[in-house]
Amino acid sequence: MASTLFYLSKNTAAYARLSNELRSRFKKPSDIVPGPALTQCTYLRACIDEALRMSPPAGGPLWREVQLGGATIDGQYIPAGYDVGVGVYSVHHNPAYYCDPTVYKPERWIKPESESEQLVQARAAYMPFSIGTRGCIGKSLALVELTLALANLVWRFDIKGEESDTRKEFLLKDHVTGAKKGPVLEFSRRTTDKLGSK
Repeated sequence: MASTLFYLSKNTAAYARLSNELRSRFKKPSDIVPGPALTQCTYLRACIDEALRMSPPAGGPLWREVQLGGATIDGQYIPAGYDVGVGVYSVHHNPAYYCDPTVYKPERWIKPESESEQLVQARAAYMPFSIGTRGCIGKSLALVELTLALANLVWRFDIKGEESDTRKEFLLKDHVTGAKKGPVLEFSRRTTDKLGSK
């Protein structure tokens, strides 16, 4: 949540597009509930996916022990009993998988706006919750909660970052899950004259 808000506060075009998507789809905040209407907010999900790509909650290697019989990884044989892992952050910032990997670009996750081959490649390398049989069991719940909370915040408030914060990337300190600092944001309740009507 924090990284998504950070990147939206730094990218006014993305924030405007997301707030328009949510405010035009839902008449009032109580309409924002899990279901088809929320699932169809493709830009909302793209904003979340892009923030999780750029600042994964657990960006370091997720170590696994090689099982009996060993394993061949990228042409290299690894004997049983050894630990192997890949840094999620490094994969998510690899230009072989993501064009402009240091740029917050939610559009990369939307089919008509992204080359389909690039999108397939990006999705294959995307692993903020790990992948495979050892992937995060709480992924679906986390995404529902994140989607609901973010949709409500963006619908209810105008959000901007602290002016003195010039960082371009939401920085994490990896501790199995990332320890966070900030962002410092200012929320202002939307007024009738901004909306035209309530």
